[in-house]
Amino acid sequence: LKRNEGAQLDQNLVRRFVQLLGILVRNAKLLELMLPPTSGKLLAVDVASSGMDETVAVEYSGGRVRVVWTNMGADTMATAGYMAKWKADNPEGIMVIDYVGLGRGAYDRLREQNISVIGFGGGESARRKNLYANKRAEAWWLTRSALENSQIDLDPEDMELSAQLSLPKWTTRSSGQIVVESKDDMRKRGVSSPDRADAVTMAIYYAGKIGHRTVRPTNDIVRSAIERMGLRF
Repeated sequence: LKRNEGAQLDQNLVRRFVQLLGILVRNAKLLELMLPPTSGKLLAVDVASSGMDETVAVEYSGGRVRVVWTNMGADTMATAGYMAKWKADNPEGIMVIDYVGLGRGAYDRLREQNISVIGFGGGESARRKNLYANKRAEAWWLTRSALENSQIDLDPEDMELSAQLSLPKWTTRSSGQIVVESKDDMRKRGVSSPDRADAVTMAIYYAGKIGHRTVRPTNDIVRSAIERMGLRF
């Protein structure tokens, strides 16, 4: 995540920060996590907000993250149908969907069929409200921490996901809360919606529901991997 404080950042520092993100993502793509036979599964779905975006379903199990289904455009019934089938195939699995905007249609359809699904709203309150401005910021920060600690196994062939993981900028409020750039703000600066990356962050956010834990970010950002490389913001 690129930090934006409204001031011109030193370009060499920005370059080193992006290099760090590249290293973290490459490590995750090379990582081969050994999964126990009984590992639980979680499906996280980010629903396209327009016909130009991509609806993405990501499956998470024991730290291994894979895109298992995509659909161009916002066909909520197709999304609900895929999720219903996945749940039938994985009755013990957990499903999460971004239910803000068009995703609400798929969420409501699943609930109508009495299919268990968790709704994720990026603007909702974070678990640790003192550290994060909202749930989106917390989910992205948990993902960053998991990358730093080699807890995510990414698909080495998914170059688009790798790129999207470094797209959003971040800043802090006067209270110290971390804020991650919204999709709308990203579009304003000409950056496409990071649909795949958002699905991954939702999966990491709810990993504890299937018994998997990622390292909890420290309260002191200075102790992050960025700081350990000597970067200062």
